Amino acid sequence: RWNFVVLAAIIALLLPIFWSRMESVGAAMDEGAMLVYPELMLHGKLPYRDFQSVYPPGNLYLLAATYSFFGSSIYVERIVGLAYRIALMVGIFGIAHRWGTVTAAFSTAITGALLICSDLLAVPSIAAIPFALFSLWAITSDASRTRALVGGILAGVALLCRIDFALAVSVSALPLFLELPRRQKILYVAGAMIALSPFVFFAIVIGPGRLADDLFFYPVFRLNPTRRLPLATADLACWRAMELQIVSCALTFIAAAIMIVREQTRDRGRLLLAIALLSAGTIPYALQRFDFAHVLFASFIPIGFAVVGMATLLQTVGGETWQKRIAPFAAGAVLIVAVCLTLPALRIYFVKMVAAGYENGLKKKRGNVQDGGLGFRVEHKGRAFFLADEFTATTTGQILSELERVSTPGQRLIVGPEDLRRTNYNDTFVYHLMPQLVPATYFLEMNPRSANAPNSRLAADVATADWLLLNRAWDYWHEPNASQEYGSDEANEIVRRDFDAWAESGGYVLYANRRIRDQLKRPDESRE
Repeated sequence: RWNFVVLAAIIALLLPIFWSRMESVGAAMDEGAMLVYPELMLHGKLPYRDFQSVYPPGNLYLLAATYSFFGSSIYVERIVGLAYRIALMVGIFGIAHRWGTVTAAFSTAITGALLICSDLLAVPSIAAIPFALFSLWAITSDASRTRALVGGILAGVALLCRIDFALAVSVSALPLFLELPRRQKILYVAGAMIALSPFVFFAIVIGPGRLADDLFFYPVFRLNPTRRLPLATADLACWRAMELQIVSCALTFIAAAIMIVREQTRDRGRLLLAIALLSAGTIPYALQRFDFAHVLFASFIPIGFAVVGMATLLQTVGGETWQKRIAPFAAGAVLIVAVCLTLPALRIYFVKMVAAGYENGLKKKRGNVQDGGLGFRVEHKGRAFFLADEFTATTTGQILSELERVSTPGQRLIVGPEDLRRTNYNDTFVYHLMPQLVPATYFLEMNPRSANAPNSRLAADVATADWLLLNRAWDYWHEPNASQEYGSDEANEIVRRDFDAWAESGGYVLYANRRIRDQLKRPDESRE
């Protein structure tokens, strides 16, 4: 009961701040995909066959199931993202409470503070982490057959959300898995196979070669050079966050070794070793795109459980009073001070988020995004999205209104950058705001070395579209990697040959296919 009260108090304290971020600025492509893809799946479309996705289908299935009950909206999607974050805190508390309630409270509170500095997007990365944690929690030394089966299922679901976590999830489970009785081991493996069975379905439907290319060969060998940021370009905050993550992992490894050596703490030592291995397994995620957002996502587990490692080390010295009562508080205080001193920018941002969180709960303050202000709302067909500034929100609303006026339900739409030779990003959320129009391309997300690759199907898709909504803003994408390369010009040639510019608003240009131009009315004609 006491553990439950402490955990509930921490979540209740943080919940208003999380909730106030429900209308924060959205990620035009990444969050847009989380709105569009699950809804398409509810209509019988499949990733890898009907639209491109570089992630496994687990998170999309979870979102699709939620949308089937509550409808597709950015609010529902962000509530799922909030649920992932709460589950992550529950998982950390559930494991850390084996070292005492105070230690668990500090671990959970520090992780919650880090989570506040991220937006509520229900992306695959944040979905996979709590499932991996709950899997380890399920197969601790006293695991029953049911828990072993559930642990395997949860590990499989984590991989179904992020297949690149496979090494981290499998290696971290070894210290606990090897100690399970033979029957439990079989049940664990069986559970994992059950959870991963959707891969078999997709391999049958679209072919194993194509599935392997979409989920492995393309992301690793072709996409990665266009998204990776050189370590030399990272700012000091990234390096400090990475250093803190590495030190936290090392601290947890040392504490786990000390506990494993002692027979009376060996079971908890194996659990802590599993956590240390999982923490170390998140480092490649941070390095694959070395910016602060990715480093922050990779730090939730290492920094959270560093409190456990520190408390364990402090408990090896001093008397019984020090070990039982003072060490957990000292460990929590040390970690809080370490985070504040190592990451002053994060400390300042956290304070801004807290202050803005309570203010937004009362006033719904817009703008000043870096100070915690909310995004500007663009709404269409009863659906909403949130953009970074008022001008962008206004011009987006204007061009969508014009597209609504001149289009007919069932017509085909493609959303992309103005220059289709550089498909680095696009406004995928537009498909969500215009549900009466049919996406006309396989590339609902625009990724380099795919949509703009030689012999890509993008040009053929463009030829079938009735409307193109292209955004000049993405033509100025500039990162120090292979995304600067120009790809095929075939799609641009189709635009020049078959389409006329119909309207402009802000950075957007709306193109109409010439085959439907006789059906269209100018704004002055519609008023008449």
